[in-house]
Amino acid sequence: MYSRAALAALSLICLPALATAQVDSESMDDLNAWGEGFLSAQEQDFPITLWTGSDDQTLLSLMQQTGTRDLTLAERRLLRRVILSPTRKPSGPLAEDLLAERARLMLDLGEADAAARLAPRLQGDDHGLDAETIAVDLDLARGREASACTRLDGEVPQTEYWYKLRAVCAVLQENYAGAELAVEFASSQGMDDPWFVEAIFAASGDSIDPPVARFDSGMNIALSAKANLDTHGVELESSRPDLAAAAAARPGVPDVLRARLASLASQVDLVSPADHRDILTAQLDEDGFTPTTAVEEALFVLEDPLAAPDEKLAQLASVLDNLAYGPMAAYASTADLFQTDLQRLLKGEGAPAYGVTFARAALAAGRSDLMQAWLTKAGSDAYYPPDPFQVAMLEALDLISGGEQSLASVAEVQTRLLESISNDAEAALAARVLALWTGFDIVLDADARYFMSVQAESGRSIEPYTLLAIRSAAQSGAFGEAALMMLKETEGHPQQLTSSDMATLIAILRDMGAEDIARQFALETSEFWMLTTPPSELMPVEPVRLT
Repeated sequence: MYSRAALAALSLICLPALATAQVDSESMDDLNAWGEGFLSAQEQDFPITLWTGSDDQTLLSLMQQTGTRDLTLAERRLLRRVILSPTRKPSGPLAEDLLAERARLMLDLGEADAAARLAPRLQGDDHGLDAETIAVDLDLARGREASACTRLDGEVPQTEYWYKLRAVCAVLQENYAGAELAVEFASSQGMDDPWFVEAIFAASGDSIDPPVARFDSGMNIALSAKANLDTHGVELESSRPDLAAAAAARPGVPDVLRARLASLASQVDLVSPADHRDILTAQLDEDGFTPTTAVEEALFVLEDPLAAPDEKLAQLASVLDNLAYGPMAAYASTADLFQTDLQRLLKGEGAPAYGVTFARAALAAGRSDLMQAWLTKAGSDAYYPPDPFQVAMLEALDLISGGEQSLASVAEVQTRLLESISNDAEAALAARVLALWTGFDIVLDADARYFMSVQAESGRSIEPYTLLAIRSAAQSGAFGEAALMMLKETEGHPQQLTSSDMATLIAILRDMGAEDIARQFALETSEFWMLTTPPSELMPVEPVRLT
C-alpha cells in the first residue's frame, strides 16, 4: 500500500496531459485529473458520471477499505474499470483525497504508469515511499536504466532508496569507486542491507562469494543483472505482478526466469497469452533444456513433432487437472496458453476420452466454439461416454458465456441438466447455475422453477439493505459507489456468497453495462473448472451396436 502523501511526489514527473472535453464548470486542472482515461482503446469504460450523486466521505471510506492482493479476475477487472475510466470530479471537499486514493489503487493494481500520469494533479509533501520511486523502480526493472538514473540530476528525496540509487547508477556506469562512496554514505544514513552491499562489491569484481540474485525490486533486478548474479534461486514477489511483467520484458533475463515472471504476470492479465507462449517456447531451443514445471513439460511434448498424439493429449489433460482445485486465474491463464493446442488436438484419435476436460479449458479461455467442438467430440466416445452431468453443466454455463439462448436451446439445456442430476452435491451445483441464469434474464421453465424452490441455499448472505443500497446506487448512475460496495461484499471469494445474492449482483453489473465482468463473476461463482473426472478413472462400457 502507498500513502497519499507519498503519491504526491509523482508530481515531479513531467508528463503531457491528454486533451479532455469541457465538463460543466470544472477547472482545466480538474479535467486533467479526473477526465483522463487510462484504459486501452480495446477496453470498455464506465460513463463519466460514475461518481455522480455519491457522498465523498462514503466513497473515501470504500476506497480506503479496498485491497488488491487477493482479487479474483472478475474483481480485478471491475476495480480497474472503476479506477481507470475517465470521469467527472466527485463533489464535496474530499475530492483531493479521493484522487490520491485513486492513484493509490492504480499503483496497487500494477498500473504505475497510469498513476504517474495522474499524479501531477496531486498536492502534498514528498516523504515516505513515494510513487516517483515506483516509477523509477519500474524503469530499472524494464532495463531503462539511463532514464532511471537521469532522475538523480535534479533534487531528489532524501530517503534510503535514493541513496542506494546513486550507488546502483554508479555501478551501471562502471564507476565503482563512486559506488563504494555512495554505499558508505547510505550506511552512514542508517542503511542496513548486507545483500545490497555484497551485490555492489560483486558488480565491481571484489566479492569472493557473490550473493544470489534478487528480483524483488527494479533496483535489485538491475543490480543483479550488472553483477551477473546467479538467478536459479530467485524468489518472486507474488504481490508485485507489475514488477514481474516489467522484468519479463527486460533484455538479458535468463529464459527460465523470464518464463516464471511471465507466468506470474499472466494470471492478472499483465502478460498476454501470446507473449506468455512465446516466452515459454523460447526455452525449447536452448541446448540441454529440461522442463522443470508441468506446464513446461506439456509444452515440450506438444511442440515435439515426434511425440505420439496420445502422449500430447495426456500431458495437456494432466496440467489442466492439476490446476483444477486452485484459483480460476491460474487455470484460465494456462487454458489461454494452450488455446492453439486445444484446437489442434481435436483431430487426435484418442481425443474423445478427453473431451470434457478440454471443453472445460476452452470455456475458461473464452472459446465457446471450441468448447462445443470438444463436447461433440466427447459425445462420440462409445467406450468412455462423458459424464452427463458435467456435459450439462458446461452447456448451461455456455449460455451465460454468450452461447445460443433461443427458447428451444434453453429448454433443451434445462432438461438435460435436471435429468443428469444423480446426487445432492450435483443438485446443489445445478441450482447454483440456474440461479446465475436468472441474473442474465434466462427464463426457467416450470420444472426448473420447482427444482429451485425445493433446494436449500448455502453460502454467505449480503445484508438485505446493503444489497438494496448497491442496486439503488447503480440505478442512480453512481457506478463507482456500486462497484466498490460489491467488492466489499465479494472480498476475494465471490463463490462464497449465496447464489441468489450473486445473481442479483450480476444483474446489477449488467444494468451498469459491464456484461463481460458479469459473465466472469458467474464463471468464478460456478467453480466449473473444479469438476474433474480424469479419463483413467472412468469405467469403460461396451458400445451399443446397431444391427
